[in-house]
Amino acid sequence: MKLQLTNMNTKEAFKDPRIVMLEENILHWYEHGKAAEAEPIIKDALHHRWMILRELMQYDEESKRLLSDFNDRIKAAAIALFNKTKTIHEGMMKLYDGIGDLEVEGKLLLGYTYPKAHPIQTERAETMWEVMTQGGYDPMYSQDGCSWSLKWDQNGMMSAHESLEDWLGMADENDNWNEGLDYEWSKDMHLVYPFHNLYDNRHFSLYDLVYVSEFQFEINIRMDGGLVMTE
Repeated sequence: MKLQLTNMNTKEAFKDPRIVMLEENILHWYEHGKAAEAEPIIKDALHHRWMILRELMQYDEESKRLLSDFNDRIKAAAIALFNKTKTIHEGMMKLYDGIGDLEVEGKLLLGYTYPKAHPIQTERAETMWEVMTQGGYDPMYSQDGCSWSLKWDQNGMMSAHESLEDWLGMADENDNWNEGLDYEWSKDMHLVYPFHNLYDNRHFSLYDLVYVSEFQFEINIRMDGGLVMTE
């Protein structure tokens, strides 16, 4: 039977013998294995963990509410990062003397601290969160974070996303990044691209994401390709 995303059933999902076995194996290799040997094993186990937790998902009203709230939070964080990166770029442009290349890059990351609202509060869960958010086992997440990284140069925004709406995947008022979810259940949710990227392209399940309330900003300033400052 599929589980619902209530606190009780979230606890049951993480008691699933397959999840317990995978997480224990991941943590063993993370804490004791040699890096080169451990990396492919951890990556494979993270993928299987993601698949199993996705299989356990139940599309009910409670899980929809939790996802809707998370979508609002990650959207707000993405907007704040966009505005902060743009403001820093504008400030740098006032100092830019027209010589060499200037780049200001902004990344949105999930908070490094394990979510306090998550119903599973164990040492294993906290270390798993460290593995997924800081372990470097997903190169695309390490490179870009929750979404495409924002980049401005001396001529303006470098990426193809010329507006906040484009970057969020919300250029059309009817946009909804619900790939990988039940269509009828999610068709009216207006999910933003950063959520879709984490859920459908990375190794985070809904059981991991919907309890997240903190996000990290990483802003890098480069001159002529060299890193000048990280905020």
